[in-house]
Amino acid sequence: MTPHALLKRADCELTYASPMGCRVDAFLVEPITPARQRPGIVFGSWGLGNRSEFLPEAIIYARAGAVSVLINYPWTRPAELRRVFRF
Repeated sequence: MTPHALLKRADCELTYASPMGCRVDAFLVEPITPARQRPGIVFGSWGLGNRSEFLPEAIIYARAGAVSVLINYPWTRPAELRRVFRF
């Protein structure tokens, strides 16, 4: 199941700046129909899961009118998006 089927645009992958100095990669899943306001949901994965873990649920919520962002936690992000922590 792909998030592209419910998106306004073909590109559903995004990254944003983390306050920890790295980039966070995520999926954005939103309904096709336009609206000025929508409820929003942020999904995070369990354990060693990744941003696709809750994709089926995000698609169900998009069909109900919600926008979802599904993020990868630091331990599942690609190496180029990770920050090396120094203790």
